[in-house]
Amino acid sequence: MNFNSLLSSVFTAMSSLYGNRKVRYGSSCCNVLNTYTFNVQNANGSTKSCRALFFLRTHFILGISFSICNIGTFRLHGMPKLSHREEAQLLFLRMAGGANRLSSASARGDLAEVEMLLQNGADVNESNVFGRTPLQVMKLGNPAIAEALLRANANPNVRDHVRGLTITHDAARDGYADTLRVLMDHGADVNLLDNDGNLPLHLAAREGYLDVVQLLVGCTMEATRCNSKGHTPYDLATMNHRVSIAQYIQGHTN
Repeated sequence: MNFNSLLSSVFTAMSSLYGNRKVRYGSSCCNVLNTYTFNVQNANGSTKSCRALFFLRTHFILGISFSICNIGTFRLHGMPKLSHREEAQLLFLRMAGGANRLSSASARGDLAEVEMLLQNGADVNESNVFGRTPLQVMKLGNPAIAEALLRANANPNVRDHVRGLTITHDAARDGYADTLRVLMDHGADVNLLDNDGNLPLHLAAREGYLDVVQLLVGCTMEATRCNSKGHTPYDLATMNHRVSIAQYIQGHTN
């Protein structure tokens, strides 16, 4: 099956489903499909919306079968014979697509796509075009994404190139205790400092997340350590009027 045949098959299926109200034979397949989005079913049964023409071209080039909700399943068997242009697109997808697609899926919290990409050999520690790994850019409120990446041997202690933050600093600063717990269970080091000398505990105390502070205090080797400005986590809690946190730190570090 060449790409035009695939377009025609999908176009015909859409026409049978929607009739002339939505799909007009008078227009070219490409032009019509470029204006539509598909609801595509993932392996776990969930659906996501995709721009039709880009979705079809990507799956054709990669030789991946797919299902479109209410339209049908289209099976592509192995790599098709490609034109020079399609070979160049495939090269781009392989070079830029792997890390960027995994990072993008992680940032969106799309667990099904993350797992699919990992199963198909995506490098979990490869940096995207911005120099960050999928774990560094993941949706912090989704511990299942962290779990999937870490099970695939993602490094939880990579530092951001801007301020030296780790994903543990990010989770602590933003109050995601569940994600932080997953990180710690998979080897995240809570004793690493960012470029300002802050432990994750400093950031959690400053921002006022008691559950995160409770999780970190007992695991932090120097819970009374000063950052580069001379402030301890207790100091930051006090300065920012986090009374309950200051009391907790004081009661558990003496």
